[in-house]
Amino acid sequence: MLGHLIPLTVTSGQLDWGPRAQRGQFIGRLVQYDPVSAIASSFSCVGACLCDNSFGSAVIYPGLFSGFIGDTFGLQSTETDVDCNQQVVYTYNVGSTQGLQYSSSDSNVVTISDGTAAIVGIGHADITADWDAFQVTQHCFYSAEGDCVDATCNSNTVPNPIGDSGVDSFDVKILRDGTDITGTTTNIIVGQQINLVMQVLPEDDVASQIQWSVPGTRVQNYVASSTSGSATPLTNLGDGTVSFYWVNGGDGLQVTLSCTVNDRQVSKSATFNVKRPTAQITTTTGNVVVGTAWGDPELSFGTPSTLGITFSRTITIPAGFSGSTQWVQIVNPLRRRQLNSGGWERWAGIGLDTSYPFDTAPITSDSPAEHLTGSFLQDTADDSFQMCLMFKANGTSTIWVPLREVLWSWSGAASRSGTIWTLDSSGHSTNPSDLDLTTHPTWTRNAASNTWVPE
Repeated sequence: MLGHLIPLTVTSGQLDWGPRAQRGQFIGRLVQYDPVSAIASSFSCVGACLCDNSFGSAVIYPGLFSGFIGDTFGLQSTETDVDCNQQVVYTYNVGSTQGLQYSSSDSNVVTISDGTAAIVGIGHADITADWDAFQVTQHCFYSAEGDCVDATCNSNTVPNPIGDSGVDSFDVKILRDGTDITGTTTNIIVGQQINLVMQVLPEDDVASQIQWSVPGTRVQNYVASSTSGSATPLTNLGDGTVSFYWVNGGDGLQVTLSCTVNDRQVSKSATFNVKRPTAQITTTTGNVVVGTAWGDPELSFGTPSTLGITFSRTITIPAGFSGSTQWVQIVNPLRRRQLNSGGWERWAGIGLDTSYPFDTAPITSDSPAEHLTGSFLQDTADDSFQMCLMFKANGTSTIWVPLREVLWSWSGAASRSGTIWTLDSSGHSTNPSDLDLTTHPTWTRNAASNTWVPE
């Protein structure tokens, strides 16, 4: 049987060989040959110890493994044998020929098959290895010169388990209102609060470098009143909890959580199908007039019989959900009037159009006007508006979210001669179309608080 070849560059050295216990007779041999000169030399040695080498120590690799459920890793056992002088002879990998078998102390945490371990649960488990190993002791018979010329060799089986290792498993989960939703898909509706919490198992493990990723248009909150309306952006994505509301819809929106636990990078996700009502706003418009149809003389967009602009909504709410709608209108007015003295005043300032909400009925309307009196020579109006259709799902912890908008405007100029007011010019949106809206209307003041100021 061909053994190991010694490179030609080797000019001197020492060789040491020895048998494994209970593996039959063994003799080491060194052969040197020169095929050109047809010369060969052979050297052999039975070794200084008369008995087989003995088991010294054993190790299972890895010695300790930390991982997640689903992780797998290979196991490798090595045995180090020593001679009669307790000197290391060799270290080798143990295999099936030595009857190698692995065992797990808790199959709910770790299972083992064909030398591969798989983490299946949270906790700690010990891995042990058994194989055929022998402890050899040598009793010498000495010559007068003190040499060991003969010996009795006693061989005993090394008690199992021979090697041991350990596994610590952990996991990270995404909880929604206390329920594990990791890797699942959930149907929700826009404006529904989403509360997510990171859970690390076992609980004594600590996560760092936490980062949430939430796709789509979303806000942390939306609060509105007659004096202010504000949407709080979702910015705090580095904590163990995150709370938000989706504004836009869409299926397959995946929230991901990444963090580091036990020096391992972790990534978990949960998927949401965010349902959103489909809606449409239709409008009809009147004309800009000067008259007394509303009672007193006015420059107005519309009359009681033909309103300035009428909004009518239709809506289809996804199956399994319900909710209500409301109208919110933002106005950017510019009113100017010339006093009898010749000076001008203006009334301006963007804000909420008077009431929050503007209306809650399916159909609503607006007919803005400017009151005309004998105190002024001219009066003008140039107003632009954003009418928003909002939706709020039924249930607790929901907010108003935008669905559609209509951008519209009107303008007019009137002048007085004596007691008679005349329309000089006018303009207005004509049956304006609606648009999709995924940005909350916001305001910091009510336009009704505007006052007339000199120019």
